Amino acid sequence: MPEIAEVHRAATVVSNIGKGRKIGSCETFPDDIVFCGGTDHLAFKENVTGREVIDVKRHGKYFWLVLSGGINALLHLGMTGIVQVKGEEALYYRKKSKDGEEWPPKWSKFIMTFGEGEEEKSIAFRDPRRLARIRIVRGDVSGCDPVRSLGFDPINNMPSFDQYLPSVTNRACPIKALLLDQKFNAGVGNWVADEILYHSAIHPERRANSLSEEEVQRLYDSTLYVCRLAVECLADHFKFPSHWLFMKRWGKGKKGDQKWKGEVKDQVGLTQIVMKDGSVGDIRWVTVGGRTSAYVVQVQKLEGEEKGEGEDDGDEEEEEEEEKNDKRKRPDKTKKTTKKPRKSKE
Repeated sequence: MPEIAEVHRAATVVSNIGKGRKIGSCETFPDDIVFCGGTDHLAFKENVTGREVIDVKRHGKYFWLVLSGGINALLHLGMTGIVQVKGEEALYYRKKSKDGEEWPPKWSKFIMTFGEGEEEKSIAFRDPRRLARIRIVRGDVSGCDPVRSLGFDPINNMPSFDQYLPSVTNRACPIKALLLDQKFNAGVGNWVADEILYHSAIHPERRANSLSEEEVQRLYDSTLYVCRLAVECLADHFKFPSHWLFMKRWGKGKKGDQKWKGEVKDQVGLTQIVMKDGSVGDIRWVTVGGRTSAYVVQVQKLEGEEKGEGEDDGDEEEEEEEEKNDKRKRPDKTKKTTKKPRKSKE
């Protein structure tokens, strides 16, 4: 799922093209799931067309176009939302094969065009799995749901350490689960949380209320470090430091299943990482709160408990409320039921 850096990149691209310009046209495509919150595709088109883009803002995994007349176009990429500029490659969460020259591109929900003539620029908002969300919000977005219910954003409004400390130590859940809670810190997803915990030297299964003040300080500093650098790089993983866990966390060490090929030139195995000090660490995977978590054995120790390796392979997926309706439990037809014999009457 796109996280704080990927969403910041999408917002930056839209801002660079649209800020200070009028939306000359907006072609929309019917989708009663993606268009939500009382906004259908026709209402979206009607509300944005002809308005000037005053600003583009972001909080957590949401970003929005602030338009003239007090209108806001609020966007959430979900797990597979994509922003694409006409004539350029799509901003995929993960690098994929190049798209063709087709325009509008497949899975488009809207095509927004700014300016006219030689100055004309168009962007497409796409989503193959229909987990993105698009809605119109009037007035202050930060004062309305869903943005109002989000926690702090590590880039926009990180609290002081004195405020941060009790918000961690008063919680009894695993620290990885807390970092994924969007009501705690908005924008942090699975890979960012793993990176933060790796640099903090904290095991993902540690209970939040078991952390010392020194450990919470490392967590605080690492949150700022990882989020700031990822955002500065505009989510371009080729610019991430080679010692980051990000480079080796995908695929659970299976050969041929690494999602980021060619970035790491070290001579260690798929389940190992060359750390910043040059030493080699062993990567393990464990399931915490239903999410696959990668950690380095030599750095992130769990006292008194045996380290396990989780079977969940959905490491890029985030537990968003909007995704729950997309998943359906199916009965296992392979299981046979046996009837209990009736007791005979005596």
